[in-house]
Amino acid sequence: MSSSGEASCIEIDPAGDMYIKAIEYATNPAGEDGDNLIQQTVLIRVSKQALVRNSIAFKESLESSDNSHQNALGIRHIRVKSLVIWLHIFHNRDLPNTQWLNLQMDDIADIAKLGMEYKFKLSRFNAWFAFWLGYQDLRNTAPATLQQLGELCETFQHKFGGECIAKLIDNSANHVLPQAFTFYPPIPEMSLLQSTFQIQLFGIVSPEDYTTWGFSPQFQSLYGSPTTAYSDFYRLVTMPFNPEILPKYKTFDILWMHQSTFPAFCKTVDNIAAIRDVGPVSRRAMEAAWACLALELYEDSPPQNHSILRKVFEMRFQPIHKVEQYWVDKCIEFGWSATDIECLEDNCEEPDHEVAEPDEDEEMEEAVEVPRQAEIELGIALDDLDIEDADEKYEGLSPNELLALYQKSVNSAQ
Repeated sequence: MSSSGEASCIEIDPAGDMYIKAIEYATNPAGEDGDNLIQQTVLIRVSKQALVRNSIAFKESLESSDNSHQNALGIRHIRVKSLVIWLHIFHNRDLPNTQWLNLQMDDIADIAKLGMEYKFKLSRFNAWFAFWLGYQDLRNTAPATLQQLGELCETFQHKFGGECIAKLIDNSANHVLPQAFTFYPPIPEMSLLQSTFQIQLFGIVSPEDYTTWGFSPQFQSLYGSPTTAYSDFYRLVTMPFNPEILPKYKTFDILWMHQSTFPAFCKTVDNIAAIRDVGPVSRRAMEAAWACLALELYEDSPPQNHSILRKVFEMRFQPIHKVEQYWVDKCIEFGWSATDIECLEDNCEEPDHEVAEPDEDEEMEEAVEVPRQAEIELGIALDDLDIEDADEKYEGLSPNELLALYQKSVNSAQ
């Protein structure tokens, strides 16, 4: 930490064309900045273009007639650590910084405050906030802290985190969600298409561009991965159902001892529903009841192999012919539509679940989804496709056509 008479230097962009002189003042016992005691002064080398692109306040200041040619900018009464984090995000698109996962609640609140004060593009911090929240221990969190976390989830557009926090604040709802959901918000994750195509093409995908969600390391240490994709888990544990329909099973083991357990569970639930006159139980509600019961019994049982929980979740499809016939019969009995009993397979809600196979049909071409980063950089990455004379032969192809070509080359190589 530097004294008021000397300034340390941080190079966010070693080739940057300007400096920010950041002055941080010591705080008094009330948590407010002191007027005279400078805690540290830091010169930060940055790119003017990056500042203008990511901050309305910086843009207005640097592009004004008085400051258009200046190569230095002074900022006072800020936390240098918060500013450096923002500037790092503005200049880099790299993988998660593990040190940021250890930030305290006050640090995140100050990052949000600084971002709003200087009109930063707050969305640039969305992924990092989601990573940070996914690493926090939300058990026994004070109500005031939960309230603050909820506000931060709204600020950084973390829908899943906001739902988890809201349920921790208010457990009065009829359908109490499993603690596996509420205590462990998901983290951003690459989609299948990104992890296969985009990684091979560009070597890195920025977390800001991750298009799906995954289980946090804390969640996986306790539960493994109950479903292939987090979207399947989310659908199962958040689907409302009447808790009165749940059978009184005593142990987790009873759920996986026999392959036909899920059909037997369904018939037991139907009997309970009839006795209690709560109406027929839909496929979505039945599968949700199975998943939530599995999690409850799993948490109350001695330590289990995570793969067993995964097996139990998959048993909602098994044995396939028996399960599907059960739903067909129920559909006929209650006059449901085919959509009501449709089998929602794992990964069915993932962004890359259905990618059209390349062929000569132009309509298929429209179904190919190219990640945003791929659309931007495909033009300079043809060499990575390992295709002869790529520059000449494939000049003028659209990103969709290049992606279809890439998929075809991968398929033929397998």
